[in-house]
Amino acid sequence: NSWTTVLGTGTLGQCADGTKALDCNVDLQSVFIGPQNQIYFADRGRIRTIADGKVFSIIGQSYSFGDGGLATSARFGLVDYIDQDKNNNIVVLDSTEARFRSFPAAGAISTIAGNGTAGNPDDSQLAVNQPLLTGYWGGLYSFTIDQNTGDLYFVNYKLNATTGHWQNLYGSATNFANGDGLPAASITANYPWATLGFGGGKLLQASNNWTYDATHPNGWLYDSFYKLYDSTNNYVQSNLAGSHEPSTSGFGADGDPLSNAQVPPQFNQENSKAFYDKDKSRWYALNNRSSAIKILKEGPDEVMQTLVNLPRAISSFTYVLNSSSQPMVYYCATDGLIYKFNITLKTEKAIPWPSPSIACQGNALLLNPSRNSVIFPFSQNALNGVAEVVDTP
Repeated sequence: NSWTTVLGTGTLGQCADGTKALDCNVDLQSVFIGPQNQIYFADRGRIRTIADGKVFSIIGQSYSFGDGGLATSARFGLVDYIDQDKNNNIVVLDSTEARFRSFPAAGAISTIAGNGTAGNPDDSQLAVNQPLLTGYWGGLYSFTIDQNTGDLYFVNYKLNATTGHWQNLYGSATNFANGDGLPAASITANYPWATLGFGGGKLLQASNNWTYDATHPNGWLYDSFYKLYDSTNNYVQSNLAGSHEPSTSGFGADGDPLSNAQVPPQFNQENSKAFYDKDKSRWYALNNRSSAIKILKEGPDEVMQTLVNLPRAISSFTYVLNSSSQPMVYYCATDGLIYKFNITLKTEKAIPWPSPSIACQGNALLLNPSRNSVIFPFSQNALNGVAEVVDTP
């Protein structure tokens, strides 16, 4: 017996109709054979077949469909992380499609990085023509944007808003657990960075080291840290929080010194975006799918604190002061609904929307203060997108 390749190149990706089957990058979800031995396969939103040695679509649209047209007519694969650039365009990471796409509200959508294939990008070429890292051991990578410059940070790369090129910020000399005081170009990590946010001129990244140790009760040793990188000073690293060999998978107890406080491991990169409170120069962070939002403030004498314990488990949140200067948290709960919680009054309200089939999802949501609305990733009838709901009084 022998195997013969009939489709694909060995590279995850996509190809246009009419491409030779052996030259076609594919992302196969399922394959079946018709009664006449015809091959049919599901590939990123389309049912396709092979005819005369070439690939053709029978039904459906690619997840990248819609570039150049209205964002409301576009398709997405999986939307988990969103952010806004300095011009208030919404930026979406489609990790299934391996693309960053950008659009203004009610405007046209375009791809700004990623060509639909997975891999490490070449920083000498435009990012829109390069592959994109799309996950590690089943996890999803996160990103954030500097609202002042428009630069986008993703794993160990920066997408320069001016040049449109990726820049690798990190090196390979010193492990991040021992890299405080060194520039990012001298630092590496065993596992990909989880990009949690940008604020106060600093990039917040999380990572951990996993080392197998047969003598350890759990078989593994790991370090888990939240590190800051100063964009105004060669991205020099400083410690926000973290510890060697944390005993739990969440945050440490209130009162623990942040210099040695436990933070969640970043094993799957499925991290909720953190919020930077510029008025108080501190971060608010969530252990994904929990109900407690923690306060993390840089400084040698700072300790772990809780901002709020919410009534339900959540996957993403954002923070704002209302018209009475009371702190409010908007969040996507694991029941698929968005709520707002008044921290001062300890009151909660569900934000209504027109269809019960819509569910919020993902690890980031945004506020639009001018419309008093929340922007969030959603799913509806197995389709994914970005929605806006107005918070009526």
